[in-house]
Amino acid sequence: MIRLGFLNGLIYPNNGFSYENNGGTIIFRGKCRIGNDSYLSVGHDATVVFGDDFRNNAGAKICSVYGIQFGKCTSLGWNVLILDTNFHPIMDIVTNKTKKMGGEIIIGDYNWFGAYCKVLHSVKTPERCIFALGSIVTRATPVKSYCVSNSDKIIINNVIRTDLN
Repeated sequence: MIRLGFLNGLIYPNNGFSYENNGGTIIFRGKCRIGNDSYLSVGHDATVVFGDDFRNNAGAKICSVYGIQFGKCTSLGWNVLILDTNFHPIMDIVTNKTKKMGGEIIIGDYNWFGAYCKVLHSVKTPERCIFALGSIVTRATPVKSYCVSNSDKIIINNVIRTDLN
């Protein structure tokens, strides 16, 4: 039901799956497959939830300090980075207030992230989104259900990935 670190992408080292849990919670809601050369790091207050039928062939990097929820049938291409924190506080020099360092990520059902995508903190996506190769997904990324989006615009509307239910 849960496969972590299997050899599937021959261009990636066969180093399995690395896992670091600093006291957080990981929940599997069903089948989960994460391929070789992948990493999961969970902070002490974080909860990471993998929806049923989570898929990644190789190279996933998932780091959570605040929390990440993947909907059912989420698919990650090679070398996708999911990061709910920027780790380093920054200050607004006009107001002298520290900016928010991170926030929970919520990925809708049937989302597909192409190879080399980066999903940054505080992102929430609806169901059935496709993110093009190399997209940087932030709160400002335009996205809606049944579309293909890249970092700054919706490329195609009214589409669905056919190999997922």
